[in-house]
Amino acid sequence: MSDLDVIDAVLYGDVFDCAVTLDEAWRYARVAIARDELARQLHDDPLVVGGGGLYCLAGREELLKRRPERMRNAARLERRARRVARVLRHLPFVRGLALTGS
Repeated sequence: MSDLDVIDAVLYGDVFDCAVTLDEAWRYARVAIARDELARQLHDDPLVVGGGGLYCLAGREELLKRRPERMRNAARLERRARRVARVLRHLPFVRGLALTGS
């Protein structure tokens, strides 16, 4: 198991300017690994910094501060989308609605 296998989810989150939680890093790790072992390896890895239950690449610590704000914003947008969907679903020509992450 290489270091990249362990921090793969952190690297992927960095592409989208997003810090990841331990659960997200564990869920998307390329190799089967126990959560406590993953937490230890992320803590010991000099390429990764953690704080507040979040992990990101070293030098990108601002992502740790932005994640809670982005989660609140996403929840607000989802509530708005659900309100709009409640109206649109009654229109006869609407066959489906989709909400994406971008």
